[in-house]
Amino acid sequence: MSQIQNKIICDTNVWYYIEDGTIKLEDYTFKYPLYSTYLNLHELFTSDTWNKNPEKMFRVIDIMLSNSEQNLMIPNQHIKNICIGEALFVQSVDIKNRLDFYQQAKCDFKDLNSQNLVFESWLREVNRGLQEQRKLAQEAKILSKKLNTYFDKKEKKKYREEVYEKNSEARCKHLGNTIKSKYEDIFGVDTEYIVTYKNEARLFIECSFKFIESMSSLIQGHTHQENDFEDLDILMYVNRGDLYWTEENRWLNLIKDAGMVEYLEPPKSNKKFSMI
Repeated sequence: MSQIQNKIICDTNVWYYIEDGTIKLEDYTFKYPLYSTYLNLHELFTSDTWNKNPEKMFRVIDIMLSNSEQNLMIPNQHIKNICIGEALFVQSVDIKNRLDFYQQAKCDFKDLNSQNLVFESWLREVNRGLQEQRKLAQEAKILSKKLNTYFDKKEKKKYREEVYEKNSEARCKHLGNTIKSKYEDIFGVDTEYIVTYKNEARLFIECSFKFIESMSSLIQGHTHQENDFEDLDILMYVNRGDLYWTEENRWLNLIKDAGMVEYLEPPKSNKKFSMI
């Protein structure tokens, strides 16, 4: 069994800030290696910015690949591997193929003598993926509205008893049942592993509760955004002893409200956010 090293999982926005100079990596010393993930690449490979500024997208992706180690497994497979103590990060086949395609498209795009046929094919693939993402996001938005009616009076009482009292076993069971009965297709995670190995998925679990709470009628409604569930899924890569680096206020605040600030790498450009 390989030893698993601690890591700093980076949100995609970090790499945009590095590309535009807002964050300068040479100014910082990190406790652990920086890691990018399958979800980072998937998000970058389906960005609408490709249609407006492909040069920027090539720079962002190359900066990320050059300055981080990669875990290119899908979140569900990662959590299974980490829970059984397997440190080998095997690339998902689809992301490996897209990485190869990306490198070919970059060479074609930068070749002054090229007709850019490979790049144009890449752009068509990007837009196909973008349309799929928008369709999935719309479906997730519709399903997320069900959270507003999921908790009836009995469920609200049970939720308050089990969640607000911070009973770990009950919280995990409640989350597992909630996802399994209603939202497993959204969260895309095998709840057996999440519930059984809760210490490795603690950040994901606590933030999922806070997210579900924010989407429910227990508190003022939360406005769903297109990448909400992918942004939540990336927290599955942040395991015991790891850190998460994001500069996005809504996720910084969600993690803080969930009482999980010990998992945060202090934001580098977000001067207004307080870890306290």
